[in-house]
Amino acid sequence: MTAFADFTTLCVELVRTASRLGKRRLVAEFLRTLPADEVASAVAFMTGRPFPVSDPRVLNVRGLPAPARDVGPATGPPLTIADVEAAFVGVAEAGGAGARRLKDQRLTALAARASEAEREVIGRIIGGEMRTGVSDGLVLKPSPRRPVRIKPGRGAPPSFSATWQPSQRSRSPEAPTPSPPSRRDCSFPCCRCSARSRRISARSSPRTAA
Repeated sequence: MTAFADFTTLCVELVRTASRLGKRRLVAEFLRTLPADEVASAVAFMTGRPFPVSDPRVLNVRGLPAPARDVGPATGPPLTIADVEAAFVGVAEAGGAGARRLKDQRLTALAARASEAEREVIGRIIGGEMRTGVSDGLVLKPSPRRPVRIKPGRGAPPSFSATWQPSQRSRSPEAPTPSPPSRRDCSFPCCRCSARSRRISARSSPRTAA
């Protein structure tokens, strides 16, 4: 289980960090260290909620009871995120006659186990104002990644389906490949072939005497 002191340290670091990307990095690194069953509560605490958004339960309290003047250091075992979650569940489920007093007793017991910094963080969670600059969009929304679009002909290897293949007519393997025509057999009226043909014809034909 994760110590609530680690979460308190994270809150202090978030207040000191001005960059939004820096806050997102701190949150991501912290969440990666948590067990799976603590992630939902940690995200709720970061955004100033005692319960996740999907949980309809509420505390119905004014805040964390003020500690006595002679309060000393935290008593009992160190708080964990699971301990704070369980205390919030007990407060939310308290009902019937004497519910207000029962809620105060459970919150007082929670505050007695917390350090001064932890009490401040718990009070802000109950009040719904963490003041760390962490919003639902920063915690819950993943970083957008633009898809890389590569236009053909710009140095990127094409995909297999887009690989160019020249169209070829199907030929029988027995059929001989026709040889290209020579210049003398050329039937296209290009200037070069026609001039060459005329010179060859003039040489081969006998000259008539004048």
